[in-house]
Amino acid sequence: MYQDEFLPYDEGAFPKAEELIIIDNNLRGPDHIILKNNRILLPKSRFEDLKEFFDWTFGKIDKLSHNKKNR
Repeated sequence: MYQDEFLPYDEGAFPKAEELIIIDNNLRGPDHIILKNNRILLPKSRFEDLKEFFDWTFGKIDKLSHNKKNR
């Protein structure tokens, strides 16, 4: 896990303390947190890349725009 500030994937207000309940499911990963209310938190240092990935995963965009080889 990251030592980083986390931001909501939906770019809404940060969850209240009582909403910070992490669920354990098949979508868990080292670079995101899924809360019980289905909100996703992403590390600030990788927010743009991970947001694009989740947008693609959820069908909000057709393809990933970043060429990962050029990084």
